Amino acid sequence: MVGLNFNSPPPSIDFNHDGKVDFQDIIYFVDAYINFNQHSILDPACDLNHDGIIDFSDVALFVDAYIAYAQSFATNSGKIILSEIPAVKSIYATK
Repeated sequence: MVGLNFNSPPPSIDFNHDGKVDFQDIIYFVDAYINFNQHSILDPACDLNHDGIIDFSDVALFVDAYIAYAQSFATNSGKIILSEIPAVKSIYATK
């Protein structure tokens, strides 16, 4: 079993360094995951646990970091405003 430390600060998942985590960052991570698992091409930025591979542990860390990011858009009542999360905004902007 893989040990994950969810008590440490979430890794940076703003892969394109534009100050927000949006659909472009999700696509970047997915592309890195596919490239590693199909072609053994490692993108160190997406090796979130720094073990030399991009696997399910990194996916879990990515999701955890994204949830932490999304929660930063929560209202005082604790409800997350989905329309304010950049990844969601970018999806609606393309429609």
